[in-house]
Amino acid sequence: MNRQLPQRLALTVLTLAGAASVSAADLMAVYDLARASDPQLAAAEARQHSAAMGVPLSRAALLPQISGSYDKSNADVDGIIRNPVTNLDGPFASSSRDKNLVFSAQQSIYKHSNYLTLKAARAQKARGISDYDAALDNLFLRVAEAYFGVLTAQTNLASAEAEEKAVGRQLEQAQQRFEVGLTAITDVHEAQARFDSARASSIQSRNALDDAFEALAELTGKPIDHVQSVRAELPLA
Repeated sequence: MNRQLPQRLALTVLTLAGAASVSAADLMAVYDLARASDPQLAAAEARQHSAAMGVPLSRAALLPQISGSYDKSNADVDGIIRNPVTNLDGPFASSSRDKNLVFSAQQSIYKHSNYLTLKAARAQKARGISDYDAALDNLFLRVAEAYFGVLTAQTNLASAEAEEKAVGRQLEQAQQRFEVGLTAITDVHEAQARFDSARASSIQSRNALDDAFEALAELTGKPIDHVQSVRAELPLA
């Protein structure tokens, strides 16, 4: 399997990655899984194969049409015959074996419609190849978008959890200051509100990460629970 990327796709991936550092092997492993299970790519491959079959069939009409036949016959005869010399009757037997093998070839000197059919078949084959290449490009872009969607969701979750932890410490400090009379209850309520908001953000980010992994699994046909960052070093075709 060719694991190199067309240059335009590699540049697109680097754009999606931004400043992130991604492992190309991990991304390509996900891409390989998607290639094996994506129904759109499978349909494009089937169409390409069907289109390619038209060329040899069309070319055959331009070649000599050869036909052949084989015939075999056996004949066995026996009976009584009179010997003209002795004037006596006696038995006789004879047999014959015939084999005939015949070949014939026919070819049109020129039939314009046959050449037009071959030309159309070649054009259809070229379209099949082009459509399949486009399907490969499209699949890689879908995989890359889903892959970087997971990376983005992971970053967002890490940031949200860090914020929740920091706000949680602020809430603890506000409660401690209130207990010793150094702050008003309103400060505690405000800190609690910020903490509740931060926790809600963490939950939302965690759900978004689950959705991102699910989207990736839909492309690969297998559950994915971990991806790594991507280096800006992708194999160019």
